[in-house]
Amino acid sequence: MTAGEGTAVFRVDVGTGKVTVTPLTGEATKRAVMNGRVITFNSSPLTVENASLGTRALSVQLTNNLNQPIGNEYLRVVLSSLRIEPASGTALRLVNPLTAYGTGDGTEPYIDYPLTAGPLASKTTTAALPWVFLVPAGTQRFSFIATVEAATASPTPPLGAVQVTHPRTHIQTVIVRSLNAPTATASQQDGPARTATLNQRTNGIDVAPDGAVFLSSHRTVRRYDPRTGQITTIAGDPASSGEVNGSGVPGTAARFHDVSSVAVARPDLIYVADTYACRIYLLQLSGANPAAASSWTVSHILGTGTPGTPNGAANSPIRAPLGLAVAGERTLWFVDLVNQINLATSAGGTLSNRANWVVRVVGGAAGTGSTDSPSRFNAPWDLVATSSTEAIVADRANHKLRRITAAGVVTTVAGSATPGFESGYIDGPASTARFAFLGAIARDQAGNLYAADRNGLRRISSSGEVSTIARRQSPPRDGIGASASIGGIDAVYPALGLSVAPDGDIWLVDEAGLRRISRVLTSPTG
Repeated sequence: MTAGEGTAVFRVDVGTGKVTVTPLTGEATKRAVMNGRVITFNSSPLTVENASLGTRALSVQLTNNLNQPIGNEYLRVVLSSLRIEPASGTALRLVNPLTAYGTGDGTEPYIDYPLTAGPLASKTTTAALPWVFLVPAGTQRFSFIATVEAATASPTPPLGAVQVTHPRTHIQTVIVRSLNAPTATASQQDGPARTATLNQRTNGIDVAPDGAVFLSSHRTVRRYDPRTGQITTIAGDPASSGEVNGSGVPGTAARFHDVSSVAVARPDLIYVADTYACRIYLLQLSGANPAAASSWTVSHILGTGTPGTPNGAANSPIRAPLGLAVAGERTLWFVDLVNQINLATSAGGTLSNRANWVVRVVGGAAGTGSTDSPSRFNAPWDLVATSSTEAIVADRANHKLRRITAAGVVTTVAGSATPGFESGYIDGPASTARFAFLGAIARDQAGNLYAADRNGLRRISSSGEVSTIARRQSPPRDGIGASASIGGIDAVYPALGLSVAPDGDIWLVDEAGLRRISRVLTSPTG
């Protein structure tokens, strides 16, 4: 059975296998990739997938009926409003290996159709993919809404609204946060996203140019590949702490104390900060399989292991590093626990050799404060590099975003420019906008900034306008628009890790786990 539009209602008769697909009408059609006859769903009848498990499947293809290509690396179909008749206490579940994600509260699972040859051309059809459902016993009929999302020719990150979750924001939990203690062996489970868990001390995240997601996860570094739906540990051991001395140590043998942040220079070149070891490490891909720890080596490049003030020379001490950002392969910015902003560079030579790195303090005089000259910060948490000579700092307890240059010149980007602690929740022009306890920060290819605070996830456009992408709520919820939210780790910290993928999706770490935020597009004429 086929139907037009980018959003449709599927009604399935379990007894006969008959499937009826009809375009969704009304306001909800705005959830589609574009209004109008864009996507045709071509579904097979319902078949038994595994009788002993009670699973049944549809085989579904998608056809592009727009007069231009759509999608980039994938077409995503989001399922919502899953209903069964007669109603029972057991929910209908989509159980595809890569799609049974979510918090269990507001969950809207999805299926990605990979586009390995590039955008889906007009009038062409994807390969058929199975949609596998766990159907409760006694169910006579079930239904759901399918919504298609797709990238446009250029990345389109989620937009913001004024103090509310944007109506076209889609938030999905990909890997749930573990209930086990951070140091327990069971604190993080590798494997398929639907069965994997995230360590409670996962603080940092960065997305590589190829879309792979890297996580700093307490005593480990992990890699999640959205294309395979698999997460693996590529260095360290959650149950064992230690330090890496020298260079070229295999990822399987590497040990860390508390990895707080991660920064990706290339898919095969990763930097991580170990806060309580007062060290920064370089991870390099040396083997054929980027998902295997045996394919990675770890090298100690910054810090002596003893806290101290960076002195601008090779083999300099550093203090406990927190947020970390790269500007190319040989420039690292980082904030530390004593309110300082640091810049590390390697002018040449082998990157894994400590002797080729120097580090110096570029901002943050002794003690806390909020002045620009002398520059003082108050518990900065994260930063993002805009170039090798400039970074923007999430000055957490000063409730503002501040720009710092390599020469140490500090100015306010958003929030009150007056020294002091003016917190609040105001969207609008950057000069009048207000934040409360900023956490993670990220930047997209167009120069827009994204920052998490106690109020939610905020967007600072390249022109300086502040808006809200998603409100903060505990517990957070998956969903589209007002039904969706992000969550802080506790009353003090908002989302801890934040990064924008090349396709425009925003990835973050909060109390629910690893989450992806995408924009549900509408027609230019819709």
